[in-house]
Formats: sequence, C-alpha cells, structure tokens
Amino acid sequence: MPQALEILQQNAAVLFAYVVIIVAMFLVARIARLSQAMSLAVALTPMAYAVALQNGLSLGLI
Repeated sequence: MPQALEILQQNAAVLFAYVVIIVAMFLVARIARLSQAMSLAVALTPMAYAVALQNGLSLGLI
C-alpha cells in the first residue's frame, strides 16, 4: 500500500509540474502582449511536441 501511494504522489507531482510550466508560459506570453489564443498556443506547443515524439517513438515511426 505505501508503494502505491508513492507512485500516485509521484504522478501527481509530475502533473502539477506540467500545469505550472503551462501556466508560466501562458503568463509570459500574455505579458508579451500576445492575444489569449496565441498565448495558449505558445504554452501548449512544447507539450504537443513531446506527446508527438513519445507516440512516434512508441509506434516505431521515429
């Protein structure tokens, strides 16, 4: 049971870190006076690249 709790806490910490990074990038883009839609795109693009790379590697496309 304690090991399962550690795994859950580790996953929660990683998700929290992702959220903090996305919010920080969004706020930096807004401070740079980009529109809200463009700021969201700037914040989510690195995550989209990471997901695409991971899926490509797992499927053997890369």
